[in-house]
Amino acid sequence: MKTINSIPHFGDKSEDVKTIQQILAEKGIANLTIDGIFGNQTLKALKKLQEKEGLVIDGIIGKNTMRVMEVELRKYIDHSGKVTLSWDRQGIDRNWTEITLRSIEELFDTSFSKCDDISDFRKDYYSLSKEQRIIVWGELICAMAKFESNWKTICRYQETTQGIDSVTKRPVYSEGLLQLSYQDKPNYHFLQCDFNWEQDKNLKDNDPAKTIFNAQYNLEFGIRILAYQIRRKNSIALSSGLYWAVLKKGGERISQIAAMVNNLNF
Repeated sequence: MKTINSIPHFGDKSEDVKTIQQILAEKGIANLTIDGIFGNQTLKALKKLQEKEGLVIDGIIGKNTMRVMEVELRKYIDHSGKVTLSWDRQGIDRNWTEITLRSIEELFDTSFSKCDDISDFRKDYYSLSKEQRIIVWGELICAMAKFESNWKTICRYQETTQGIDSVTKRPVYSEGLLQLSYQDKPNYHFLQCDFNWEQDKNLKDNDPAKTIFNAQYNLEFGIRILAYQIRRKNSIALSSGLYWAVLKKGGERISQIAAMVNNLNF
């Protein structure tokens, strides 16, 4: 996570200046070029911030101005310096957020940035920085998992209308955090998936060692499926042709997911 190691001054060029510029952009102060150069554009934006916060408008990063910067840096950051999402509030030490944000960032420019209805889930989305937008998507995935599995990695649900799984040759079950099935692997054969039925088939149905229950495998594959849907449809909520029922357009879960995402306090 970003930190400010030394106080930048007008004319400086450094990573600390770049961090200051990112903070100013994230607070909606100005549409800055994040180039690490403390020039006239950055000075003007800094004075706007000082005016907005009721500080002395001098363009100098003094004690009070730095305090505002530090508050911004701490948002959604826990004591260890990690971004936190809603599922982290359970007090359990796990790496779901890190996995999720990394996966989203890898696909952001080719998929998530193309979505037309994201502002229905986060009203101020287009005023946020790229870093904040990725966190918004992370909370959306977190909310989906909440209503799909209640954040239980070994959650299983029989899909009674889908017949027999083409991989397991057994009734179709949705499993894990994002409620995926073994047959999704061949159905989305063009997406990387680490589920291994040959390894899992001799384990008990609710054995946490199953690859489909592995949080990393489940989240990464689910995020790839969502990214693929967005590349095809440019939308999260769909009336038909969607993977997750919680993303059904007009469904009650849409408003609940949006409420969780809008509750992020940037």
